[in-house]
Amino acid sequence: EKRARAALEETLYAGLWAKYQARVLDCAPTPAALREAAARKEGAPCATWTAGSVTAEALAGRVRPEALDAAGDRWPELRKLLVEDLLNRELVRAEAEAQGYALRPEIVQKVKARQDDAVEGALFRDYVNLGIAPTDEDARRYYDANPAEFTVEGAARVQLEVEAP
Repeated sequence: EKRARAALEETLYAGLWAKYQARVLDCAPTPAALREAAARKEGAPCATWTAGSVTAEALAGRVRPEALDAAGDRWPELRKLLVEDLLNRELVRAEAEAQGYALRPEIVQKVKARQDDAVEGALFRDYVNLGIAPTDEDARRYYDANPAEFTVEGAARVQLEVEAP
């Protein structure tokens, strides 16, 4: 199933690359160049297609700084894979939009549910959880006051005795 899916994905991506005239460009030749592009919020393209581009800034957003440092000589290969992945995502999004997927009722419902969750999360973050900073002492008091919540029924205690040689 995985192999069949991977083959179909490759076919889909190849078709989208052709349809949208996608191409990868040589950008951010070094990790330092990528950092500079991100800091300047540079819109230099790393890939293009008929409806837009993947910028060095977008690429930088996908890479953790420590991963850049660890990439070393593998950076050009890693950069190409990351740019292709970003480009594939954009092409799939563009194709889904072109085919009207965003208007399907089941998609609209899922988007609305996620939006509601995000709004609720933001409300809790800004009002309910604001200023709450539990300490180790708070955790110990709760643990001591509620031992039943931390016991597993049917658990046994094993004591090992080791003889000295």
